[in-house]
Amino acid sequence: MNKKIPTIKVVFDTNVLFTKFNNKLFNKEISALIKRESEREDVDLSWYLPEVVVMERQHQMMRGAFELLPAVSKLNDLLGSSQVVNEDIIKNKIDEHINNQIISHKIQVLNLNTSDVDWKNLIDRACFRLAPFSADEEEKGFRDSIIAQIFLQLVDSTQKADVDCKLFFMTNDGELKKYIEEKIKNTSNVTVLINTQSLIGHVNALTTHISEKTLKNYIQLSNKYFFEKGNPTSFYYVMNLRDQIIRKYENAKLRSVEQGLLRENRIWQIYPPQFIKKEKTRIYWSTRISIPFILYKWEPTYITANGISTTSSLLSPFQIESRAIHTPVTPKIPTSVTQNNSFPSDLLPTTGLFGAIPAGVNLPFSNSLSSLEAQNTRQDEPIYSFTGEPLNGLLSGSVTKKIISQGQSAFDIEWSVNIGPHDKVSDPQLHEIVYLNIE
Repeated sequence: MNKKIPTIKVVFDTNVLFTKFNNKLFNKEISALIKRESEREDVDLSWYLPEVVVMERQHQMMRGAFELLPAVSKLNDLLGSSQVVNEDIIKNKIDEHINNQIISHKIQVLNLNTSDVDWKNLIDRACFRLAPFSADEEEKGFRDSIIAQIFLQLVDSTQKADVDCKLFFMTNDGELKKYIEEKIKNTSNVTVLINTQSLIGHVNALTTHISEKTLKNYIQLSNKYFFEKGNPTSFYYVMNLRDQIIRKYENAKLRSVEQGLLRENRIWQIYPPQFIKKEKTRIYWSTRISIPFILYKWEPTYITANGISTTSSLLSPFQIESRAIHTPVTPKIPTSVTQNNSFPSDLLPTTGLFGAIPAGVNLPFSNSLSSLEAQNTRQDEPIYSFTGEPLNGLLSGSVTKKIISQGQSAFDIEWSVNIGPHDKVSDPQLHEIVYLNIE
């Protein structure tokens, strides 16, 4: 007898969609996820965006595009062109881009049923800074509250329809996640996730008809087997994964920078494994390794004879000697980090390659892994000196490190293990190392 294929509904928050490209409703990873997973025949997947999320992305896209208008005007002056580009034209074009992408990705837009909202409760939560509102003096969270209400209305309507369906809400906003999880704590078919890896793992588990309890146990066993601090028998060390990644991708991926910029890689991060499939006792995984980096340049600041400080990007009068930056042996947790809340297990990578994040430590929520690294670790700045003859009128100088942008290089390690009786893990196999082109 054939088993019924699972039905799954996925709702996205704005922060998991964001991209710097003003003509894209969502980033490359989310777009690829939707198109790839929608082709599966072993699951019935539906994708949703709350109307507020669409409007928020529309605002972000327009704001980014409007910032380009002065440059367009200068180009018209330079080229003697009369090309008309204004805010109305930009807005109409962005609306067109959004509608086309909603259609091409087969996304359903969810509207708020205002009559079903407990406005009194919402106002009280806003006044007393309760989740999803932040505790800051400057109140934030109204849009998040509307997004939460829209998702909870979808949960309610799905349950009333008596549909055997699993619902996922994707966000990496800590307060919103906390609020929705409190609302659904007695609901077995709803889960809040923070990244695409977690979503894919859950979808694969549902299609394989593995329970969430069993999946959680498999993940814990395999995560420890893949990497454990100080254990040379860990899969990561036995397979020399760091060396394999460097040999295969160093020139093309780990050192590639824009012209005129320098790149500094930060501490490598290992994410929990993503479940792929199960064949008898063999479990297949994809474990992501992410390498945050910054792109920067040196800007000399010169002190003139009259005491005036000037900055120049011309390095030719001097030779800058720098000491290489080495990755710290262990991640450093700033003393300002509080331990008031439990650490959200699927929000951030659980392991640094040179040490596990201490249990109970609650790190600041962040949409950017590289900004997290900046908070989590302290790296010594390169030392520098000037040699050669200074320019006329310049008595001394120093160099300022200016960060231009940041990002991450990501790799999926595809591997498998046998999990036998009494949770014995054995016979590990490395299948492939895949570079991910993530924005």
